[in-house]
Amino acid sequence: MDSNTVVPNGKLPSEAQYRDNLILGLSRVSARHGRGQVADKSGRTTRALDKLFSGGSHDTTGKGLLDFLAADLTALDEVLALYGVGIRPLRNEAANDLHTISSLSNLAGQFAAALEDGHRCHVETLQLADAARPLMKALGAICSEADQIKGAA
Repeated sequence: MDSNTVVPNGKLPSEAQYRDNLILGLSRVSARHGRGQVADKSGRTTRALDKLFSGGSHDTTGKGLLDFLAADLTALDEVLALYGVGIRPLRNEAANDLHTISSLSNLAGQFAAALEDGHRCHVETLQLADAARPLMKALGAICSEADQIKGAA
């Protein structure tokens, strides 16, 4: 599916698109954190998570779906992209600022390395997106905090 595709003309995503994008996001998060940690943090057993991956479970709505955010705030990005929206935290912990700036520096280095040959291939694009996705959440939280300080939120 085209990453720029949003819900066309008010049409809702199909069940297959929804499921594929959910599994894509959960696979990405599981590769980063490990299936056990994703299962634990989302209030599931690894068996229940495995059933979801294999198609044996369709428990992907409501609270059960949102519980994946406890494992990783980017877990639902691919699903939400089908609707043209995203999630960002309302607050950022100041203690995470050092991690955020360190990650930004690392991302800049990865970006520069990807462009050393004059172009960015699809593999590099995927790697950059995986590194940038959590940073977008952290930076969005800083913007939200600033809006609250200004009284805009």
